[in-house]
Amino acid sequence: RQVWITSRTISGPVDALAGQARKLARGGREGLVPLDHYGTREVALLGDSVLGMARALENRSNYIRDFAAHVSHEFKTPLTGLQGAAELLAEHIETMGEAERRRFLDNIRADADRLQRLVSRLLELARVDNLNVSDSTLALVPALKKLSQSAEADAAHVTVQGPADAIGRISADSLEILVRNLLQNAWQHGARRVDITVHREAGGLRLRFADDGRGISPGNRDRIFKPFFTTRREGGGTGLGLRIVTSVLAAHGGRIALGESEGSAGTGAVFDVWLPSVEAHRR
Repeated sequence: RQVWITSRTISGPVDALAGQARKLARGGREGLVPLDHYGTREVALLGDSVLGMARALENRSNYIRDFAAHVSHEFKTPLTGLQGAAELLAEHIETMGEAERRRFLDNIRADADRLQRLVSRLLELARVDNLNVSDSTLALVPALKKLSQSAEADAAHVTVQGPADAIGRISADSLEILVRNLLQNAWQHGARRVDITVHREAGGLRLRFADDGRGISPGNRDRIFKPFFTTRREGGGTGLGLRIVTSVLAAHGGRIALGESEGSAGTGAVFDVWLPSVEAHRR
């Protein structure tokens, strides 16, 4: 009887868990289904950990696969343009007029510039996707005021309001990346003013970025956080700014959402950013 109990509560579940791990290693999705029974609480905790790790790896694998497809698509257009222009120049450069040669060279330069912007943004996204998050904390309002002063030199007016003692769990570098990308997004969509307001809320802090730009059309509201989505492709937009912001926030346990403009319909854009606070962390 003792052997049966041991087999039922320990040996059997451990063997089944090992078999499940082997299925997961081979990429079998059937390994993501919990076992019928785990025998003991300790084995059940181990089983939950294995499944949690497997699901996280699957999600990461899906993200990389989908992102690689997006990257390939984004690179294809300028690369095709470069190849076509280079081939036409090689074949007809002797018979082309000066204006025509210049037009092809301008097209090559534009496609090369787009590739350079894409590579730069992808490198920035790779860095924030692999942030080494520490326990850094920051007084948000003073830090935001400092960042807004440097931003105004390049664009337009930024105001910052909120409690001076609101402490967020984010590093200075990460906050700078977040603010820079959100302000650039506002300037590129016609904003001349951005109001940043910090609010205390249950569980953390909310930072509202409200601008007076062209706003976001109803048809684009569900698409703006998708990688590479941009309404400014011809003007140099890469569609990665908000993705970078999302990754920075995820690394710090925060999130971002599109808010509702308080002005008339179609006036300005509003982004709400949530960050954990020191007070919430202590609770």
